[in-house]
Amino acid sequence: MKIIKTYRLFFGSLAFGVLLWLITFFFLPVEVTEDIKPKTILFIVSCYLSSVLGFILFKFKTSTVNTSTHNTSFFKFLTLFLLFCFVLRWIDLFFLREISLSNDAITNRNQSAFHSHKSNIIFVIASLFKSLYFFPFVIALKSKYRFNFYTILVMLLLLFPLVEGLLFGSRKPFFEVFLILIISIFYYKKPNINLKSISVVLISAIGLLVISASILFSREESKEGSVDVRNEIINGKYNDLLKPNDQVLNYFEDESISSAQKDYALIILQSSQYITHGVFEYNHIIDMPDLAVTKGMYTFYPFRKFFNKLGFITEFDNVNPSPRKFVYLTAFGSLYIDFRWFTLLFFFLFGMFQRYVYDKSFSSSIHSPILIYLTIINVFLPILNYMRGAGIYPIVGFLFVLITHYYFLKISNEKSTNT
Repeated sequence: MKIIKTYRLFFGSLAFGVLLWLITFFFLPVEVTEDIKPKTILFIVSCYLSSVLGFILFKFKTSTVNTSTHNTSFFKFLTLFLLFCFVLRWIDLFFLREISLSNDAITNRNQSAFHSHKSNIIFVIASLFKSLYFFPFVIALKSKYRFNFYTILVMLLLLFPLVEGLLFGSRKPFFEVFLILIISIFYYKKPNINLKSISVVLISAIGLLVISASILFSREESKEGSVDVRNEIINGKYNDLLKPNDQVLNYFEDESISSAQKDYALIILQSSQYITHGVFEYNHIIDMPDLAVTKGMYTFYPFRKFFNKLGFITEFDNVNPSPRKFVYLTAFGSLYIDFRWFTLLFFFLFGMFQRYVYDKSFSSSIHSPILIYLTIINVFLPILNYMRGAGIYPIVGFLFVLITHYYFLKISNEKSTNT
C-alpha cells in the first residue's frame, strides 16, 4: 500500500518491535511460569490498532517549501543552547549532588538522590532540554550541512549522554545513541544495503551488547552484599516469570565451561529476557483487583516533580503501585496502570500526533529529530515504556523548540522583507 511506503518509519517501527519480541521469545530457552491471558493479548492488540487508526485517519497539511533546511542560525543557536544545558547539568551532578567518576554506579545513584534537594528549577529545566542532544545531529543530517565547527559540536553532543550512563550504570544512553545513529543515517542518507553496511551494523550491535553487559556486571558488583554476580543475575527478578530452563542452569553450573563462555552466554540470555519479560510482567498484574489507577502519575511523574520544584506541590514521591516494583511492564502495562482501558484513547491520540510530526517532517527539518525519537518509542512498545520518566522530556522539549523556531522564522522573514 502507498501509505505504508510513504510512512515506512511509522509502520516499520511498529512491525519491527513486534517481530523483535516474537523472534527473541521463540529462541529464548526459558519456561513461562504464567500463561498469557486472553485479556493481555486483546489489550495489546487493541493499543496497536488504536495507534494505527489515529495515524491513518488524520492528515496534516504539508508545505511545498522547505522552511527550515537553510535556517542555519537556529541550528547554531540550538547547538550552543544544548551545550550550555549540559554544562548546567554537570554543575548539578558534580558540585551540587557530589557524584564522582571515581565512585561506583550505586554510590553515585545514592549521592544523586540524597542531594537532589540542592537542585533548583534551573537545573531541572536544563535536564529537560539536554534530552534534545540528538536534535542538531538529525537536523544537520537531513539538511545536509557541510562539515564545520558546529557539526563537530553536534557529534560531541551525541557523546555527552554516555558520560551520565557510565556515572549511573545506565545502559539506556548507549542503546539510544546507537538507534538514533542507525535510524537517522539509513532514513536520511539512504546508504546501500550491502555486506559492508550490514557488517558495520552487526559489529556495532555486538560491541553494544558487550558494553551493556560490562555496565550491568559492574553495577551488580557494586551492590552491597554482592558475592556471585553471575548467580545474582540468573536469579534476578526477570527470572520469576521467565525462568531459565534446566539446560541453561546446567550450562552455568558446568565447571568444564570457561568463565568467558558463561559470560557471553549470560549476555545473550539477559538481553533476551530484557526484551521479552515486560509482556509477562504486565500479564502478571492485569487482573489484580487492588491495583491502583494512578491517572498518569506512574508514567508522567516528571510533571509532578517539576511542580514540586516550583513550590506548587509540597511533597513528591514516585507513584508505583505495581507489586513487582522496578521491572519493565511494556508501554501497554505502564499506561494500563495509569488509565486502564482509556489507554486506547491515549494511543489513538499518540498515533494522531505521530502523523502530524511525520507530515510536517517532509518539509521541515525541525520536526525530523522527534520523528526519529517516536520511531524508537514504537520499537520499544512491547519491551518497555520509553515515554516514562525522563523519556517524555524530548517530546516536551520539542514543543518548546517548535515555538522558538517559529519566532526565529518570523524574525528572519521580517528582516528579509525589510531588506
